[in-house]
Amino acid sequence: MNRKYIFRIAKKKDIKSIMLFIKNNWDYNHILAKNYKYFCYEYLDKEKVNFFLAINNVDKKIKAIQGFIPYNKNYNHICGSITSVKKSEKTPYLGIETMIKMLSYTKPDTYCGIGTNPKTMVPLVERFLKRFVGKMDHFYILNKNVKKFKISKIYNLYKIRYYKSNNDNFKLYKIDNFEILSKQFNLNKTFLNLPKKDKNYIKKRYFEHPIYNYSCYGIFNKNKKCKSILITREVFLKKTKILRIVDFRGQIEYLSLIKNSLIKLLTQNKYEYLDMISCGIPNKVTTKLGFKKKDLKDKNIIPNYFDPFIQKNVEIWYEKSHKNLILFKGDADSDRPRLNLPIN
Repeated sequence: MNRKYIFRIAKKKDIKSIMLFIKNNWDYNHILAKNYKYFCYEYLDKEKVNFFLAINNVDKKIKAIQGFIPYNKNYNHICGSITSVKKSEKTPYLGIETMIKMLSYTKPDTYCGIGTNPKTMVPLVERFLKRFVGKMDHFYILNKNVKKFKISKIYNLYKIRYYKSNNDNFKLYKIDNFEILSKQFNLNKTFLNLPKKDKNYIKKRYFEHPIYNYSCYGIFNKNKKCKSILITREVFLKKTKILRIVDFRGQIEYLSLIKNSLIKLLTQNKYEYLDMISCGIPNKVTTKLGFKKKDLKDKNIIPNYFDPFIQKNVEIWYEKSHKNLILFKGDADSDRPRLNLPIN
């Protein structure tokens, strides 16, 4: 295979060719096929582009691509992004080989992918890379004051018992300014079972996103010390709104101590519901937090796709290098616009 293809990191001059490749071989309407500015925001790193390419030695054309998102400049953690092979290419396992070459180049300590295709890529990463795979957990809390649900479809109201908590020692406070956040919380700190992220990644990902608007909440103890942070995103639709938890930094146990604050946030802002897509969070944490976990017996519909909106439950598969690694929807490129939305 190495004789037939050149495997290399992409350069800035390759961007338009990669976008055309995505358009022809992945999704014609995908934002990465149409929006040059967003592509550069997501993947451009000076003159280097965070895509690994398989290029035919004869015609010099791209035959496979593997996108990746580093969480810091040292590649301590890498997220897989788009893996795609040219539709007419017949070489077996070219996609997984391109992924392997990318991992050999970046050499990450930990790795994950969210949105892994269960029919094509999940069996391959299990077989060749010994990945831990499964379905992301989808948790939610309904607003007990809502009379008519519009974004979700609710057949069974799970309410009163989820709204009881005696712990008021930890509360949520919104932190709008990145400089204030970086003074109150060590954004470069490593936390058990969470991917290593640095402050530059947090700033770019959640404070400088060109399309989505995120909110950061600090989890403060009674001494006004910020112990962890929560990243959320509002979704407005059908003259109503929901709140999604997309990321978390800190000791995961602190997540279980903010039940009252979350319920207050939910009801005061009149959100239809609050949800969280994750994997690896200990059951004792989500139980104390009061989330209802979506399962096969739960007929309620809690959508995941909003660009465009699809009112149905969706299974999202993950792959990760370490069994206990905790992931959230904001990891990898899972919380990314699917359509070519306007840049702010």
